[in-house]
Amino acid sequence: MVTQLYYVQDSRDFVGNSMLWWAIDGKGYTTDIAKAGRYTHKPTDRNTDILWPVEYINSIAQLHVDHQKADAKEKII
Repeated sequence: MVTQLYYVQDSRDFVGNSMLWWAIDGKGYTTDIAKAGRYTHKPTDRNTDILWPVEYINSIAQLHVDHQKADAKEKII
């Protein structure tokens, strides 16, 4: 039997236009889908936490660049 995996969205907030996910092992929150936890069930009874199938979210996920990591010394003027 294959167990369905889910990402858990905290729908109370967004960062820019990015969804906010429970991080791996429930250790905080992240907008980086690679750092989001994969769960087999909803870990809380909070109605603001939403389960999304991993396969679906992975199919619409996009890579983005965090401006905080861009070193100004690297830009070409």
